[in-house]
Amino acid sequence: MEHTTSQSEAHSKTKKVNNNFLAITTGAIIIAIAIIYSFAGNNYVKNTNFIDPDTIFSGRELKQEEFMIGNKNRKVILVEYSDLECPFCKKFHVETMENIYSKYKDSIGIAYRHFPLSIHKKAPKESEATLCVRSIGGNDAYKAYITKIFETTNGNDSLELSSLEQMAKDLGVDRNKWNNCMASSTYAAAVQEDLSDGLEVGVQGTPNTFVLINEGREYRILTVINGARDEKYVSKVIDQALKIK
Repeated sequence: MEHTTSQSEAHSKTKKVNNNFLAITTGAIIIAIAIIYSFAGNNYVKNTNFIDPDTIFSGRELKQEEFMIGNKNRKVILVEYSDLECPFCKKFHVETMENIYSKYKDSIGIAYRHFPLSIHKKAPKESEATLCVRSIGGNDAYKAYITKIFETTNGNDSLELSSLEQMAKDLGVDRNKWNNCMASSTYAAAVQEDLSDGLEVGVQGTPNTFVLINEGREYRILTVINGARDEKYVSKVIDQALKIK
């Protein structure tokens, strides 16, 4: 026997369905209005130029002496965190960054910061050596010395620390002043400051290069170049950054 629904029962069910639909629709409208007012009240609509705090570079103030090229006032800034005994840093610095320095020397600024990894026991002392060279021979000698170390070492603590003195001398750096600087560990704290700075901004490995846009009082992180990317890739990133108004 087939079960059938009477006319009164059908009318009752239809009325109930319509009432439920009206309640759901009304509720949805109320929620939508509440969301709109919530966003407006929090300035999500009006404040279209808001910069997420997480995209603001939280590293320490940029200093001119750490710049390989340019300065902190340029629109596009790269901050390179690197380890002198890291094979990937060697590849990135020698094969990529040396060309980037030449290609963009008149348009961007590039700062170098030391981030010696705990697995590379010689890297902190090598970093100190570069800072001693900078204090005696200036920024050009500093830049050349870093490049020389990268070209000489095979990475992973393969460089003989005794060779650091001769490399400094070859660049015209006064040997006695350099030895005194190294003996007193003058820049040990500065290396640790760079390391702490890298940890503060989230560096977990090397090389790690932040691409920043100068916003006047602060620097906005456009992107982070992780690892030893090639010149073509880095050039594309820089070219895009330079187009930002």
